[in-house]
Amino acid sequence: MSGAEPGPADERRRALLRTARDVAEDLAADAVDRDRAGMPPADEAARLREAGLPAALTPPGPGRGTDWRTGCAVVQEIAAADASVGEILARHYVHTWSGRFYGPARRAAVLEAETARHQWLWAGAVHGPPSPGDTDGPDLTLTPHGDGHTVAGRRRVDTAVTVADQFVADARCAVTGEVLVVRIPRAARGVSAEPRHDRLGQRVAGAGSLVLDGVAVAPAHVLGPGRTTRRRPRPSPRSPLRRSASPCATSASASWRAPSPRPATWAGTRASRTRTTTRARTCC
Repeated sequence: MSGAEPGPADERRRALLRTARDVAEDLAADAVDRDRAGMPPADEAARLREAGLPAALTPPGPGRGTDWRTGCAVVQEIAAADASVGEILARHYVHTWSGRFYGPARRAAVLEAETARHQWLWAGAVHGPPSPGDTDGPDLTLTPHGDGHTVAGRRRVDTAVTVADQFVADARCAVTGEVLVVRIPRAARGVSAEPRHDRLGQRVAGAGSLVLDGVAVAPAHVLGPGRTTRRRPRPSPRSPLRRSASPCATSASASWRAPSPRPATWAGTRASRTRTTTRARTCC
């Protein structure tokens, strides 16, 4: 008895993995030189967009996106060639789920479709709740303004600070004390970036600080509530996936930190792959 014929989903998965391998081969050829140069990852982001990977690595929906298993497999392929670019893609994939993690499904679906259509690259950082006795103030502050807010402060992000199209961050309202998770377009007025170049082996990841100076946050850009304490969270009817945000981030991080070994099929790039794979396994 013959096996079942592969369906459209299987074909899409295979095609996406083939694309990832092609991109990985291209990245492996000059990974070491690019890391030494330590330039912002503009060229790397362009390569990912040219291959359609930012659009493909979004939550699954009608005719778009990919499941978590396939997304992590794509990240592994890229990270085996260039750990920095693997990290960019891994964090992008996690952040594209933010609409589902923090907000209602209908709004998330619209945001995901927009991401795929425009090939937005995502970055950012959502902090966990403060530890008991933590006296540090919030690094991002929301101030009510009209029917929305403005946000100001600095947030350290690990990837794509100068090239991402959308950022996700949580901030505390100066009036109510509520913590909200917001989306910040890179092109918004008052957004700037300060890149870091001291991450040995991960310079091309594009880490740095996101600097926000009275950036307008429209109501549609508020994804949902963040967590304000370490107490056991109450179930949220708006987003049943909210508790999954941290485990999913951990899973994606594991994909770029420890990529699966690959056969030596990339002619002339064995040394480059070995060095970048080692960096992926050891760097923070």
